[in-house]
Amino acid sequence: MSNLLTGSLVHLSCNTGAENTGVDKLTFDEQLWNTIVEETVKSGQNSLFIALGDGVIFNSHPEIAIPGAWTRQRLRKEIQRLKEMGITLMPKMNFSAMHDNWLGIYSRMIGTPTYYHVCRDLILEVCDIFRDAPYFHIGMDEEQPKSIHTFEKYGVVRQNELFWHDVNFFLECVREGGLTPVMWSDSATRNYDEFKKHVSPEEMLVFLYYYHSVKQEHWTRIDSQEKYRVFYSTREPYKYMNLTYVEEDPYYADFRENYPKILADGYNCLVGVSTWYENEYNTDEVVELFSKEAPQEQIKGFFTLPWLRTLPENREVWVNAIHSLSEAVQKHNA
Repeated sequence: MSNLLTGSLVHLSCNTGAENTGVDKLTFDEQLWNTIVEETVKSGQNSLFIALGDGVIFNSHPEIAIPGAWTRQRLRKEIQRLKEMGITLMPKMNFSAMHDNWLGIYSRMIGTPTYYHVCRDLILEVCDIFRDAPYFHIGMDEEQPKSIHTFEKYGVVRQNELFWHDVNFFLECVREGGLTPVMWSDSATRNYDEFKKHVSPEEMLVFLYYYHSVKQEHWTRIDSQEKYRVFYSTREPYKYMNLTYVEEDPYYADFRENYPKILADGYNCLVGVSTWYENEYNTDEVVELFSKEAPQEQIKGFFTLPWLRTLPENREVWVNAIHSLSEAVQKHNA
């Protein structure tokens, strides 16, 4: 598995969801970014995804950029700097309607000629900037009605044929730009038959991600933390399910049921772990699962996904997440 990609997902732009609506300037600490890069090298990892969004002044659509956004020249220099350090920097732009606040006014134009024109322009420009990167992450997660937060003033989701039409549009744009597209796995694990019908293994990589314990003896009791108790006792449909463990959540159950099908049908995959839910077993157990039980030629890499802004107060979590992933990969891929 010497060709494995290992690394993290870092956010340059944070205008990616309801909880970040209204971010009016770049919130990105250069010192922490440099620390992440240095710790990535120190840990023996070789890759970083960077979520660009409105954090870059693109030639094609500079109007989406927020104050403080990087220039194209700055981004190119960073790609080269990391390359010289042995790190491949890869782009991510989430086109899910749940995470596309960065598109500004265009996020409300889904399905229109203007929307497709703008998205294609941006994808091709990013492909040109990242011309040596192997992958381009298009996001496309959590696009379903229950993901619309009650405090939002405006909510939209694509469904059925429109959703799959747009997924394939984005995949085609990335391939036109010369990169291989990657997308989150939840549309595959939520309804695998539909996913398989619309997206073939030759067209993209599936980014599998799982954030809790794999082994049942380590499952997280819902009453172990107040945030879990409230979530699963007050939100529909969970409050009617009488769940005892977080891992009984249908989202996680669907993942465990469907990831073997994804692999059996030949989809190549990246795998994501996370410290977001403070689960001490997640990183080791997920890496072990996909290192030992998955066809190794289909697992192209492991990434840690802290889901934290790139700000100084998050330094310790970032550093620990990076090194925990390296320890797990080395342990289970010796």
